[in-house]
Amino acid sequence: GYITDPDLTITEITKDMIESTKKHMPELAESKIAKFQEQLNIAEDDAKIIATDKAMAELLERVAKVIDPVLAGKWIRRELNRVLNYNKKSLKEINLDEPNFIKLLKLIEKKAITDTTAQKLLEKFITSPFDPETYVKEQGLEAVSDSSQIEEFAEEAVKENPEAVADYKAGNEKALHFIVGQVMRKSKGQATPAEVNTILK
Repeated sequence: GYITDPDLTITEITKDMIESTKKHMPELAESKIAKFQEQLNIAEDDAKIIATDKAMAELLERVAKVIDPVLAGKWIRRELNRVLNYNKKSLKEINLDEPNFIKLLKLIEKKAITDTTAQKLLEKFITSPFDPETYVKEQGLEAVSDSSQIEEFAEEAVKENPEAVADYKAGNEKALHFIVGQVMRKSKGQATPAEVNTILK
C-alpha cells in the first residue's frame, strides 16, 4: 500500500541512535509492569492498571520509596482510582497534594487509623487537601488500640444481642458478623474488625 517517496533520502539507523533515543524516551508501560511486579511485589492486575497511567505510575514510584510498596500499590490502584472515578477526574486534573497523601498512607501503614476511616479521609482529601495527621487528632479519629475499651464494647454488644449470640453458638457464623458490626458502631468505626473478631470469640 505504500510507494517509495523520492523526496526522502535513505537514512541509516545505527545502534548508537537507537540507544540514544531509548535514553530520552519515557519508560514504556510493559517495562513498568515488569518492574512493579519484580521489584515492588505489586500484584499483576494492579501493576497493569497503574502502569498504563503515566501519572499514577510515577506517583507509585515516588511513594514506594517511603511507604510499603504493596500497601501503596493497593491504595493508589483501588482507593485513589475509586475516588477519582467518582469525581470524574484524572490524577493530573486534581494536582494531588503528594506530601499529605503520603502522610495519609503512613497513618494506614502504622495502623493509626482504620481502613474505613482512611477511605473517608481520602474522599474528603481529593476535593479539599489537608494535613491528615492534624485532622485525625483534631477529630479524634485514631484507631482504638486499647483492648480493654474494645472488650467493654464487645460485652455490651453481647448483652444487647442475645439472639445473635445464641445463633452464633448454634453454628451460624453470620451472627458473629452482626455482633462485630455492633461493636464497630460503638467504636465509631475506629476499632479494627480483626481485633473485634478475636475479642468477641
